[in-house]
Amino acid sequence: MSSHVLIPNAMTMTTNAKMDSMNGNVLVDNIADNKSGVRCETSEDNVTVLMERLHSKASQMKSWTELTKIMKQSVNEKRNTIDVNERSQLQKCLDTIQKSIRITSLQSMVERLETICRQLGLKFSLPRQTSPARVECFVHSEMYYVEVLLEAPTGHVLDCKVAHQAEAVFLVRRVPRGSSALSTQRCITWKCCWRRPPVMCWTAKWPIRQKHSCPELTEVLQKGDFVEFTKHLEGLSAIYQINADKKNKTKAYLALHALEIDLSSLAELQNHQINDINNLVHKSPVGILEPRKGGHPMRLTYFVPPYDLIDVVSKSCLPLNVEVILEKKLGTSATVCIESSSSHRLQHESLINTLKTPEGKNLPQFSALTNLNSTQLPACFVLRLSGTQSTNSPFHVKLPNQSHCYHLNDSCDKLDGVVITSIPITHPTHVPRILVHLRQQVLFNVIIGSFIRQTSKPEDITNIFEVTATSMSNINIQFEHPTEESLATVDLDLRDVTNVKCKLYPSSLSSFCSDDYSSKVMQRCLSIPVTMRSIINKCKERAAALKEQMGREQSKQMQPNANDL
Repeated sequence: MSSHVLIPNAMTMTTNAKMDSMNGNVLVDNIADNKSGVRCETSEDNVTVLMERLHSKASQMKSWTELTKIMKQSVNEKRNTIDVNERSQLQKCLDTIQKSIRITSLQSMVERLETICRQLGLKFSLPRQTSPARVECFVHSEMYYVEVLLEAPTGHVLDCKVAHQAEAVFLVRRVPRGSSALSTQRCITWKCCWRRPPVMCWTAKWPIRQKHSCPELTEVLQKGDFVEFTKHLEGLSAIYQINADKKNKTKAYLALHALEIDLSSLAELQNHQINDINNLVHKSPVGILEPRKGGHPMRLTYFVPPYDLIDVVSKSCLPLNVEVILEKKLGTSATVCIESSSSHRLQHESLINTLKTPEGKNLPQFSALTNLNSTQLPACFVLRLSGTQSTNSPFHVKLPNQSHCYHLNDSCDKLDGVVITSIPITHPTHVPRILVHLRQQVLFNVIIGSFIRQTSKPEDITNIFEVTATSMSNINIQFEHPTEESLATVDLDLRDVTNVKCKLYPSSLSSFCSDDYSSKVMQRCLSIPVTMRSIINKCKERAAALKEQMGREQSKQMQPNANDL
């Protein structure tokens, strides 16, 4: 008798039971065990007979495991042709359900990783148990792989390791010809050599990829942040998105790695020589450098606007330091990447050298690209940028006690502008020179963008301004004089990104508000509306104070002298 609990099949098992409508008795015919044909009068006898029949049929029934298998095969059987769009929609629904499933076991973690690989076009190797409590699985392509070490049976991520094809080292062995070692190992290259006495041998090389633990990938998987994990995998795959064969893709990775080494060395030198954080961000060769982490590329933060340091939640100002910039992802930055292009000569080894001056300072010195230190590749390095702004005049800005309206002068149309997403480079020395121009552009964008807001026109406009950008380093603002019936002008000098200067015209305006005061306000906020509000308030306060002082002097003059009395 089978040990499984069975449910009788009504289609295959019949009892020929008939209900007597008169007395409610059940008549059971043709029962194998009831050979005498005796009529069962009691309900207990009926149950006994039925159970005996069930037990006799138990050996013919299938187990739950077999029934489940048959059901799955029936569901997966291709009875009807599914439309491509329907299949895609069904897959999206299944992926949405998969994302909503909480990871509570090894099986659920493996299924989630397998789904991510399918969505990204990567390969997934089924988990392999390395110890009673550890299981490893692989996410891989032809150029790299990610090894994920899981804990059984919880599915908790213990470690993640990343290995690139370009980082493979070769184990070299010399074995006699005809040896079984060549057949049991994966031989990549070999060559014929001779010894004395003449015995033909092979020099065999087996690749061993160097794996590096990646705490960033481990952390995001432990948190269950699969969106961030997907971004890491996309970043790793983006390194090899060039139109080349596997050999040149390997060289492209080595070229990018060599560039990152040079930029990191340059950042280390500048950090020892520049102590002021403001100059380190806005005037150093590479700004704040954040090295490659997992699939996220190297990032250079080269400008931090003052408003980025405001914490809206705590309503406080964050300190300007390297830790806060990297943790909060503050400022404007560029990422160092490589992408497909026409043929360029790119380095495959480090080009930086340190030159020590008589004063004891270490200065960087770079070698030129030659046939020995570079390779011709169908790719180039790029500084990838982000962020665009649109301008549509006029703009309305609502401030405490003031309402501004800004018009961009028609002369701004003469400044041709383009949207730049990436800047190609081929040498490490290009980066510092490009960052100088990027800082100037970002400073200009931040100041102009300070009054570009998508707000409706207020009911009462207290001040109207006309803004003219004569160049990337000069902005002119015209407005009504706060105390006189004339025009006033504020001229902004942006040539020094850390020391923006304001010049007020005419002299009557500067007598109420000094150039030094307005410059300090602009350097503090890099905002035209805030600066103009401060200038107007300062002029009105100064004018009111002068008026009050003149009134006191007049009252004193009008009072009679005690000696005259």
